[in-house]
Amino acid sequence: MAKISAFRPLLPADSTPSSQSRSENGSNSAQSRRSSACFECRKKRVKCVGSSPCHACARSGSACIFDPSKDRRRKSALISAERSTQRYKGMLTQLIRTLMFDNDEKISALKEFVRDHASVEGCLKSLELKYQSSSSSENRIADQRLHEKLTNAFNDGFMLEEE
Repeated sequence: MAKISAFRPLLPADSTPSSQSRSENGSNSAQSRRSSACFECRKKRVKCVGSSPCHACARSGSACIFDPSKDRRRKSALISAERSTQRYKGMLTQLIRTLMFDNDEKISALKEFVRDHASVEGCLKSLELKYQSSSSSENRIADQRLHEKLTNAFNDGFMLEEE
């Protein structure tokens, strides 16, 4: 007994010259698109098709320039985000080191330093420069001590207990 399919049968692809010419012209093929507009289209706030040059720039005769860093879907955006995350992670580690291992005078000075800055970004830049100047051997030793202290704190019940 033959099995009956729930789907309707498909016909073979049409091999006429008209279908081949459409795909050669590109009307059926997928378009190459960018996820950001060129500088001119962004400035004029018009739709940019993403080709180089785009239609608006070709009509106006202006240079069609794309900034790859504005495209957040690309690999360069991912790399930039990873660098930024690593930078903030390093600064947070340094701050935790300072709070855990330095004396009260240094902690008070750090607190005053943070309060004296007008903006968070300005404070972060200053702290980053300050912490970059410390030696790597000091950082390794402090990292080991920080890791040991945090491990002990977690093992001693610092973490939230499951209910």
